[in-house]
Amino acid sequence: MQGKRHRSNTKQSAELPVFEPAVQFLSVAAPTAADRAAGGGEPIKISVQRESGRRGALQRGVGIVKEFTEIGAQKSLRTRPVLRRLLAYLNSHPDIRYIIYTGTCHYARSSPLVEVLSRHFQRLGVGVLVSESDTQPDKLRLWESVR
Repeated sequence: MQGKRHRSNTKQSAELPVFEPAVQFLSVAAPTAADRAAGGGEPIKISVQRESGRRGALQRGVGIVKEFTEIGAQKSLRTRPVLRRLLAYLNSHPDIRYIIYTGTCHYARSSPLVEVLSRHFQRLGVGVLVSESDTQPDKLRLWESVR
């Protein structure tokens, strides 16, 4: 029975595109006046980051399987529950290969936090993909690799 299941999975995987799984982290410090005027839904910058990350992931052959959105980011890991949920998710999903940030400013807002996150991502075996620049947000580059 196991052999049949394996063969059917092999056939199915040949038909489906193969991608490396990733999660995307979206972040804004605070909603803007334009966001509030638009009705108080999701901040516009989050939508822009999401689409940019999706386009960049597509270009790199990476598939986003989960998204984490943080509004009102702080400097400390203790005061960032969304970031802590991300780390817990990565810990329980070892198949995730990358985390996508659409800019280094969304990765961490302080040097000590960069160091803490880098250690966590290295321990978890996750590479960090960030946008090339603000002028080319769809082009992701490997900022930090653990491989």
